[in-house]
Amino acid sequence: MGLEKSDHAPLAMTQLQVPPRLSRFVRWVRVYPDLTAESVTEPYRRLPDGELELSVRFGGSECSASVIGTRTRLLEKPAANSASSLLVRFRPAGAYPFFGRPLSALTDQVVPLEELWRSEARLPLTAAGGSAVVANALSSLQSVLERGDAYDPALARSVRRAVQRIAAAPVLPRVPELAAELGLSERQLRRGFDRVIGLSPKHYLRVVRFRRALHEARSSHRRDWAAIAERTGYYDQAHLIADFREMAGMTPSALLGLRR
Repeated sequence: MGLEKSDHAPLAMTQLQVPPRLSRFVRWVRVYPDLTAESVTEPYRRLPDGELELSVRFGGSECSASVIGTRTRLLEKPAANSASSLLVRFRPAGAYPFFGRPLSALTDQVVPLEELWRSEARLPLTAAGGSAVVANALSSLQSVLERGDAYDPALARSVRRAVQRIAAAPVLPRVPELAAELGLSERQLRRGFDRVIGLSPKHYLRVVRFRRALHEARSSHRRDWAAIAERTGYYDQAHLIADFREMAGMTPSALLGLRR
C-alpha cells in the first residue's frame, strides 16, 4: 500500500493507495497522526453510509483495534487525540469476506477486533510496535487483508452487484425489482443484505437516499429542501426532515451547520 498525502484533508491525514486486488472490498485506508500537541475538540462523527470500518489505534507500545459496524444512526464519540490511528473503510458488502459472519450482528456496534478475528490473524497488527509503529502497521495490515482465509462467496458477489445497481440508478429501485434484476427472490435478497451489509435492502436504500440528499445539500449554495427532497426520492420535505432526524439525530440545517 503506497502513501498518498491529502492536500485537503484535516489534521495531516495521509491516505494510502489500496492495492487493485483489494479495491473491490476496501474504499480507503487512512492514517491520522498522534495529535497530543494539537487542540482537537471536535468529536468523531459517523453518519449512516452502509459501510463498515476497522479502526486501529497506537498509543506508545499499546495497540487496540475495533470494528465499527454498519450504522443506522449517528455515532458520536468524544475527541481522542492521544494516539496515532489507522482507519480502514470497507465498501458496502466488502467487509463480509474478511469477517465471515452475518454483519447484522455488528450493526450499530463497536466491537473489539479480538472478538472477531483469531489471535493468529490479529497478531501482525497487534505486534506492530517500536518507533516506526504506523509504518509497521501498514505493512501488517496489508498482509492481514490479503491473508489466505479471506473468501468471497456467491452471496457476497450478488449483494455487491445489487449495491452497484443502486449506485448507478438515477431513481432508486424498489426491492422487488432489484431482486428480479439479480435473479433472486425477495427473501434471498433480504438474507443476503442482512449477512453481507448488515441492513435490509429497504433500509440500505433509505441510507442511500439520505446520503444523496446530504450530498446535494452540501453541494448547493442556496438550499431548497423541497426541491432536494423531490430530486432524491422523498415524498416531500417533511419526509426528508423526518429521515434526517432519525439517522442523524438532528434537522438537515443543524447537520449542515456542523464541521464536516
